[in-house]
Amino acid sequence: MAAIRRSPSASSDNYVAEALTVREREVLHLICAGYSNREIADLLALAEATVKNHVSNLLLKLDARDRTRAALKALQQGHLG
Repeated sequence: MAAIRRSPSASSDNYVAEALTVREREVLHLICAGYSNREIADLLALAEATVKNHVSNLLLKLDARDRTRAALKALQQGHLG
């Protein structure tokens, strides 16, 4: 397991986690909890379009094609801890 953690892909995963902004981490946490964009917007007092922008940024940074895959990657790679 230690060798896997030291692998190049693991270190690049850590870089992505560090590249997430505080707000992106908040949005990601709520995505993982199953909230919709509208619900996230209401909870964080943001416009829904702003949440959509954060989600788009998360998809790019996590190299995920949809919210579900982004949530799975975040949970697997420990981006929420």
